[in-house]
Amino acid sequence: MFSHLGRGSTALVLTAHPDDEVFAHGAAIAMLSRQGSRVVLRTASGGKAAENDVTSSAEARRRRSARLDAACTRLGVNEWNWLAEGRRTDTAGRPTPGSLTTASVSDLTEVIADQIQTIIPDVVLTVGPDGLTGLPDHILIHRAVAGAAASCDDPVFGSYLLPADITQGRDLLATIPSW
Repeated sequence: MFSHLGRGSTALVLTAHPDDEVFAHGAAIAMLSRQGSRVVLRTASGGKAAENDVTSSAEARRRRSARLDAACTRLGVNEWNWLAEGRRTDTAGRPTPGSLTTASVSDLTEVIADQIQTIIPDVVLTVGPDGLTGLPDHILIHRAVAGAAASCDDPVFGSYLLPADITQGRDLLATIPSW
């Protein structure tokens, strides 16, 4: 699928939260990186809702940022940053003021379109229309990316999970003793 991309090409990966790049696009990112593509990641929120054992939002974001740095290094991401720094928080899909869940598609579409125009990618990766997991934040990101990319010639690829993929993953996890 990406065999035409390589040295000198750029892939833009757009996600809702840190860690989405791993489970939704990890294999594609690693492959593109190994082929010599520049991989740029933008994530819309700090993923703070997943940090249940901390009381400070700043500490949660610091932890997520550190893990995101490590994941990007391992996958071969050349550059990452927040999408519209500080504008959206992660509330695990609960609609609260300032949360990613309550963002308007048009607002995110505008911010993403600016990134596409600035980065000029050869390919854009995001989640599919079902958000991969059905999470409202993921579905919102898909809609905004699709809207932003509609005006450009860059192909947009959405990640999907087939029922067979889920079954195979569960079977593999079942072989791990602590699981």
